[in-house]
Amino acid sequence: MTDADNMPAFDNPAYAVHCCGELSEPLVWMMRGVEHVEDLSTCSYSPLKGVIRWLENLSDWAVLARTYRAAITSATAKGHR
Repeated sequence: MTDADNMPAFDNPAYAVHCCGELSEPLVWMMRGVEHVEDLSTCSYSPLKGVIRWLENLSDWAVLARTYRAAITSATAKGHR
C-alpha cells in the first residue's frame, strides 16, 4: 500500500491512477448512534475528475471486493475484456 497522503508519481497526466493506504491516525465519527472507524484510504485520480479520496475501513474494502468480483463475472459473461 502507498501512503494515502501522497499520490504516486506518474508520467502521463492523461492516465488514471488508483492507490490504497493506511491513515496515520484513524478517523472516528458517529452517525445515528453508531460509531464508525475509518483507518484506511483509497485515492483515485483521473484527468476528468482530479483527485478523489475515500476514508474507509476493512469492511468497506470487503464489500467493494465482492461488488467488483460480481461485476467482473457479469461483464466477462457478456463478452467484455
